[in-house]
Amino acid sequence: MAHELIGPIRRALAEFEGSLNQLESFDPKHSQREFKIGIRHIIEAAAIPELMSEIKDTAPNVKISAIHHHRVDFQGLLTTGALAAAIDILLPLEHDIHHQYLGGGKMVVIARKGHPAIDGRITMKSYLSQDHILTSSHSGGQGREDEELARLGVQRRIKLRCHDYVTACRVVSTSNMLLTIPEGFVRGVNEIFENQIIPFPMEIPALDVFLYWHASAENDHANRWLRERIFASFQQSLLRPASDISWRTTSIQFCPAPLTNVEAVPEIQTVG
Repeated sequence: MAHELIGPIRRALAEFEGSLNQLESFDPKHSQREFKIGIRHIIEAAAIPELMSEIKDTAPNVKISAIHHHRVDFQGLLTTGALAAAIDILLPLEHDIHHQYLGGGKMVVIARKGHPAIDGRITMKSYLSQDHILTSSHSGGQGREDEELARLGVQRRIKLRCHDYVTACRVVSTSNMLLTIPEGFVRGVNEIFENQIIPFPMEIPALDVFLYWHASAENDHANRWLRERIFASFQQSLLRPASDISWRTTSIQFCPAPLTNVEAVPEIQTVG
């Protein structure tokens, strides 16, 4: 019985605290408040630098703490106010957790300049013939692109698994390995390496990220300011195309039987 009351009590306390906070005005220019933002390692390098650039002049003394959150604790941390907000993929959460789309976009392939097999474009056969980096917050399992490749009956060779895109881009710049990444994250992590950015050789669902906050913070002046700044930072950078990629429609020739080797992979025909 006592355990069943924990959730409602937490929500009630959070709502009460939120009501008190809403009575206070928030002046970012003079505030020394610390905001704790839940964010996965895989997203941090792309999102946090842009956010700090966004607030450096208008809120010079505001502190940001990027906290790696576990999804099992995600909702509770927002409910209690331990996190002011969080950034993650779309998650099935209760109605008192609000969310807003931030960005992500189509998947692109990152390859080093001067790659012996890739120069500005890539076929599925070439893609599968290379070694790959999988960037994930999880210790195991497949990436979004691997799930889509499995639908074609093929798989790529994962040679490195790591937690963040900056590490992956650095490895790409000094090897012939490839990285597959949402277009919206490229600008923040690949700029210093100047790797090639190439459209993924087939259409796959985008990997989008969202901003989350508790309902009790909806009208809190400080929390609303934070959410606006996070959204603005994504709008200004992460949603802009990372390069002058010419997106072209592709049609994929599906084989009736599972494909088991690179030679059997159907060519991706580019239209237009």
